[in-house]
Formats: sequence, structure tokens, C-alpha cells
Amino acid sequence: MKGTSLVLSVLLICFLISAGASSAPRRRVIAGDGYQYPPFAFYGEDGQPAGFNIELARAVGDALGWEIEISLAPWPETMERFSRGEIDFISGMFYTPKRGEEYGFTTRHSVASGDIFSRKGMAVGSVADLGGQAVAVQNDDIVYHYLRELDLNIDFVMVPGISEALHLLALGEADYAAVVTIPAHYAIEREKLANVQANGLHLAPFDYSFIVPREEKALLAELERGLRQVKSSNRYDELYNKWLGPYEKPPNVGERPRHLLLTAVLGTAALVSLIWAFALRRIVRLKTADLSRANNRLLKSQENLHHANEELQAAVEQLTATTDELAEQYRKLQDVEGQLSEEKDLLRTTLLSVGVGVIVTDAFAQVVMINPVAEKLTSWLEGSAIGRYYYEIFPGKHADLAEQVMYTEKTLEIGQQRLASKTGSSAVVTTTAAAILDRGGAVRGAVIVFRDVSDAVRHRSEIEYLSYHDHLTGVFNRRAFSREMERFDQQSYLPLSIIVADVNGLKLANDAFGHAVGDQLLIRIAQILKSAIGERGIIARLGGDEFACLLPNTALAEASGLVAEIEKMVKEEIVHSIQLSVSLGVGVKEKASQNMTDVFNAAEERMYSQKILTSPEQDMVDFIINTLFEKSKGEKEHSYRVAKLSQAVGEALGLPAEKAADLYTTGLMHDIGKVAIDERILHKEEPLSEKEKREIMRHPELGYRILRGAKNMDQTAWHVLAHHEHFDGTGFPKGLRGKEIPLQARIIAVVDAYDDLTTGKAKLSPAEAARKLAAWAGKRLDPQIVAVFLNKVLPQSAAIIEKVDETVGENDDLA
Repeated sequence: MKGTSLVLSVLLICFLISAGASSAPRRRVIAGDGYQYPPFAFYGEDGQPAGFNIELARAVGDALGWEIEISLAPWPETMERFSRGEIDFISGMFYTPKRGEEYGFTTRHSVASGDIFSRKGMAVGSVADLGGQAVAVQNDDIVYHYLRELDLNIDFVMVPGISEALHLLALGEADYAAVVTIPAHYAIEREKLANVQANGLHLAPFDYSFIVPREEKALLAELERGLRQVKSSNRYDELYNKWLGPYEKPPNVGERPRHLLLTAVLGTAALVSLIWAFALRRIVRLKTADLSRANNRLLKSQENLHHANEELQAAVEQLTATTDELAEQYRKLQDVEGQLSEEKDLLRTTLLSVGVGVIVTDAFAQVVMINPVAEKLTSWLEGSAIGRYYYEIFPGKHADLAEQVMYTEKTLEIGQQRLASKTGSSAVVTTTAAAILDRGGAVRGAVIVFRDVSDAVRHRSEIEYLSYHDHLTGVFNRRAFSREMERFDQQSYLPLSIIVADVNGLKLANDAFGHAVGDQLLIRIAQILKSAIGERGIIARLGGDEFACLLPNTALAEASGLVAEIEKMVKEEIVHSIQLSVSLGVGVKEKASQNMTDVFNAAEERMYSQKILTSPEQDMVDFIINTLFEKSKGEKEHSYRVAKLSQAVGEALGLPAEKAADLYTTGLMHDIGKVAIDERILHKEEPLSEKEKREIMRHPELGYRILRGAKNMDQTAWHVLAHHEHFDGTGFPKGLRGKEIPLQARIIAVVDAYDDLTTGKAKLSPAEAARKLAAWAGKRLDPQIVAVFLNKVLPQSAAIIEKVDETVGENDDLA
């Protein structure tokens, strides 16, 4: 009865409090967030704030009796207002230890992980593959900070939002995008980015929480209370399934401490119930015995105690009432025992289904329960493990863990340790153990929980390796090279030589033949360096096309000999028909007083001096254009005709001889970008598909990218880029018009069009082609240049074309 009265009193108090609260004015609280983070926070189609964070903040406000006002703005502006106290709390921020020192975080209201997104057909196997790649990331995003700490030499492309990052990826302006998974899937679905795919790398999951100013502890406690109320209701699940469920399954967040507490409470309640049952049965037996003795005395003394008959009757009625009350209490006890049995079964089911290993022992450290995860890790099945001592199941350094926690009655946490199973397999686990106490404080047993962290340990080892090695070539990276420079900067290693090597023409090879070919060049150079250096020093790729070698106890003469050996080996190597080329420089530290950075800079300067003297980029350009001409003799003949006729137009316009000569070079190079186009498209006789036409139209941009990497070819590259622009602005790739198009490009366009009309598929006569050019004047072509070509150059074009080397080969329509 006392328990019932207590419950009624608590309910009455809660009713009065809620009634008082409902009559009080609602507190106005401002929640802020960014507006470019769907489905967490954004402006909906109706222009109103929407998203998971927004509706969750309002639900918490309803639970606390607050009036929530939502303020969405660009993230920097929101955080500035928050710092000025104009916003009470932020409805969503990812937790990091550094942020935890600056703000007060509630328990997480959701969990999000990052992922690497790529264009379909370009999957990425691991984070390490991002080294040297252009990766689009959201500015100041949690995924960006995570990747930056890995120091993988990633070329980050910063954008204001996740949608922009995915659009850059879809358009080919970035190799990959690294962003938070849920908003990314939301953007892909809403914006129909059909060529973008996730790779399922699941970058470390991040907790997402409300935050308040660190000093606002009362506000933090209120938000915690409201968040718990919402989570305990169906409202949280509704919001999660509405906004986040379609893009990621809700996180499975276990709460082991509550399970342990529930175990202790249920165990104590069961013990108390058993004691109470035994007490009730004893009372019944005692009362029954008393009644029997009283009845016997009454029978024997009936004649003498007749006058006490009324009092006896009253006593009998009282005893009957007591018996009824005891019977009712016994029935209730049976109901409680049934409920406890159900809850015990529920608790056992929970322990058996959690994703961590759980072993429960009695007060003698003998196993009474082992769940399937623990069975798998220890190779002990439950039937064999029950009744055995804990140290038999979990041998090793901490075999006495169960006895230890029961003796100290303290929770113990053990870091990583290797667990050897009964069958000989092993795993790395972390362990937490605690004693099980009853209500009176007596030790009833121990519970040991252990988690398999083998994959995490292995992953960390891989990350540590990649943090000091170049993922492509396997040699050290810049970070390791800096560390080794510090290690070798000692008297005992003098003289210390540094060789700096730069792969010539790498960017041109990448642009012309693709990064796969460029990667093969880098791999072969690394192999040559390792073969030449051997065990005499260390080799590192500093980034891009630059390598460096540290040679302790190596004088200048010996280092110079190694340089000569490397140069000889390089000259003998051809990769994908490309002659390897490398520029080398040497620096030597002979005195302890010399600065290592100065020695490295001296080696690098000598390397650049060699590069300037040899002009390797021009050799690569010559190789690329010859490769194109080898693909198609018709392309070679076309290029020479365009070069000769363009030079003639320049002379007819009165350009200086140097400018006219530049026109010859530009005409020769104008289609160099076709070297990167699939030969099947270049030689296709049938009409091209729209996709193939778009591929062909890329050759001015490809040519521009190839030529701009060569020395003194910047202007030629610009003219090649613009040679398919139209005078009326309808050309490509930039849609320039009129005098916006460089003069040289306008000249090339006229000559290129004429040669295509007369030698391409149309096979028009010179007169027919002239009429066609005249019709295009002022539209596709510059009318002034068309007039000069028709009046001054065309009459002598036959003589000019005859000078083209007859050994080039037959004509082909590859204009």
C-alpha cells in the first residue's frame, strides 16, 4: 500500500508541475544552422527552414515547452552570430576533441560517416589511392579535416557545399569527391547525378550533436533532457526515417552501462522477491499453526470459556481477513515473479544479440553465460564454457580479471591485448570488466565485455605505412624524407650528399597519353633510382615529378658517379614508346655548420639549371606530335598544309617574319590534341555519334593542356585552344566572338576550313571551297582574313602546297 501511495504522490506532483508549466509563458530560444546541408538543414521549396536538424530542434523545444525560432544562414555567418550570443544553440555540429574544448556538446542525436565518391567506372579501393589526385571537399568540413590529417599528398579542391563538390566530380573537374555520406546521397538523388557513385569506404563515423557555448551548462542540461524525451518517444524515429532513413540506416548505438545497471537491478529485485516469498510462506505457516493451537485450546476449554465466545469469533474473523490479505499478496508476488522472469529472458536475449563479446561469471569466477560473439572469439561453445573458470576461457596476462574486479569492486578497462582462442587463432581486443553487486552491496559475480578491434589495428598500421611511403612507387614520401634529413644531420654521416631528380615531360605525358602512362614513368624512374642507390641511402618521392636521394658518408665525386650511372640507365629506358628523361642535381654537406636545407636547395638549383639547358619539354612535344603523325599520315600532311598556308596568310597580312613563322608552328601543332583521342574515332568512316562528336571537340583543350606545359609555348597553346572558335560566337570551347579570338587562331580557322573542304570527306574543288568560305565570312570565319586568303593566298596555294614533303603520305580527312 505504501508503494501505491508513493506512485500516486509522484504522479500528482508531476501533474501539478506540468499544469503550472503549461500556464507559464513559453521560453523563446533561437536555434541556428547552415542552409546548404540537406537533408540536415536547408530551405525547403516553400522557402521555410527544413531538414532533420530543424524538426528535431523543434521537437526538443516542444518537449521542454520552448518556442523555437530557426535561423539559417551561410555557416561562417551562423557561427559568427553564435559567438556573439545572438543564437542560443546550433542544431548540428560534428564532434572532434578540439571542438569539444571550445563548445558544450549534447549526446549525439545522429551519426554520419564520410565516403569517397567517384565517377562511374573509376572506383577507388582505399583512401591511400587519393594521393596526388584532385579531390573536391566542402570547405572546413569534417571529412576534409580527417583526410588532411592523413597527409596523403591530396590536391584538395575547396568548394562551399557538398552539391558543388559532386558537380565538379560529375563534370570531370575533380578526380574524386570526399564528403559526408547522407547529404551526398541526398544531392545525387535530387540533382540526378547519374554518373556519380559512392565507394563504400565509410570514413570514420562522426557524432553529430547540438552545441551551446561552453559556459552555458544549464542550457546544455535542458537540451540533454529534451533530447532524451524525444528519443524515448516515437517522434525521434519518425524524424530519422523521414529525413535520414532513405540514405543511411539509423546507427545501432548500444548502451552497455544501462544494460549492466538493468542486470544489477533485475538481479537484486529477483533476490528480494525470493526472500519476500519465503517470508510470506513462513508467516502463513506460523499463522496456521497458531490457529490450530488456538482451536485445540478452545475445544478443550469450550465449557469454561463460553463467555469469551464473542471475542473468539472476532479473533477468527480477524485471522480470516489476514489470511485473505496474505493470499492476495502471494498472488501479486507470483505476478511479479512472472514479470521478472520475462525481463530476465529479455535481458538474456539482449546480451546474446549485442555485437561485442560478453561473459558473465558467478561469485566464484565460474562462467554462467557466454554470448555468440564471445564464443566466436574464444572458440568456446556455451555448453562447454558454462561452469568453467574464467581463466580457462580467457587465458593470458589478465586471466584473473574476474577475481580482480570482484575483489576491488571497481570497473576496469584494459587496452589492446591479443586474445588466443582455444583453436589457436587470435584477435586483438579491448576489455571492460565490472563486478555485479546486489542491493545490499554483496558481490554476486562479474561481467566482462570485450570488443574485437583487429581490423582497426590493421587499418591503423596500413595508414601509418602510407603516411611515410608514396602509394604509387613504394619509396618514402616527403614527410619521411624530412624525418630522415633530421636523422642524418649529424657529424658521423658527413660527407652527406643529396641528389634531386625531376622527371622531364611528366605533365605533357599525362595530358597526352593519360595518367596511367605517367604513373608508369614514375614507377620506372623509382626502380632505376633504387637499383642505382641500393643500400647506400634512401629514396623519396617529394611529390609530382620530383624525387630525392639521401646518401650518408658519400662525397661529391661518388655522388656525381651515381648521377652519371642514373643518367645512363634512364637513357636506355623506353616506357610506352616514350624515352625516359630526368634532370639531376647534386648538393653535398661537408661541414657540420652547413644547413641541410641550403644543401638541398643547392641540389635543386643545379637540377633546374640542367633542365633549362636541355629543354626536355620541347623533346616531349616533338615526340607527341610525331606520335600523332604516326597514327595518321593524312593528319601529318594536313598539318603541314595548314602550317604553310597559314604562314602565307600571315605574310599577306604584313605580319613580321617572326609572327609569320609562329603561324607555321601553330599550324603544325593545331591538332596535337588528337593524340589523346581514340584512334577508332579518328579513323571512323561512318557518321560520328553525338558522344563521339563531343570527344573530337575536346582536341583543342587537350592540345592547349599539352602545349602550355612546354617552355615558350604559352602563346601557341592559346592559339591552338581557340582555332575552332567562330567569328559569330557559335564555336567552341569558350564561345568567343570577333576580335576576342586571337588573330593567329582566326587565320588557322580559315586555312583549316579550306583544307578540310578540299581534302576531307567533301572533296570540293578549290573554286567550290572558295565559295563556301565566302558564305561563312562574318559567321564562322573572320571576313577580313577570308578576303586576304581568297585574293592573295589561294591563287598561289598550289605552288605553296607543292613544297610540302611528298614523302608524308596520301591525304586523309582528319582535319
